[in-house]
Amino acid sequence: LSECDFFLGLSKSRKQEIRYALANQVLVEQSDNFDDFYLQYFEQACKYNPSAAEVIRGIKKVRRSMPNQIVLFQVKDGESVSVGYAMFGLYKTTAYYLFGVTSKESRERYSGSFLLWKSFKYLKKMGIKLVDTEGVNSPKRGWFKLSFGGLLKTYYHVTYERAEARGELTAE
Repeated sequence: LSECDFFLGLSKSRKQEIRYALANQVLVEQSDNFDDFYLQYFEQACKYNPSAAEVIRGIKKVRRSMPNQIVLFQVKDGESVSVGYAMFGLYKTTAYYLFGVTSKESRERYSGSFLLWKSFKYLKKMGIKLVDTEGVNSPKRGWFKLSFGGLLKTYYHVTYERAEARGELTAE
């Protein structure tokens, strides 16, 4: 997919936000600034989930055990202030979107859209052929992720059946 084709596949809203970001000299770059990411993520996540510290410990553990399979991108506003991050896990030619955060001030603007759009372009240069944005468990997230031109694909269907229903005896 060429860069032009990729841009044309975006929704109108996404295209408009990317144009705004370009006009305002927003920048996306690969980053090793994980400490700032953890701090920004923690500050926001704790407002919604008191166990966010556990999540951050988990992220740090994964990163330590797989340093070459985790990549972080940051978005900076026109004054070069970091306003968001996106973290991806890499496996062969697939990238998995793991976490993302944007500052409260920039969330209502275009930084998140530009961050993902540019991250996808960087990942392509790294040899990534597929980006899995990992679920659309709410209407707003679904709309946002699909507005990048992706598609829904169910790849697991899990069911549970009690042992008794299968005719098996259970130990008491």
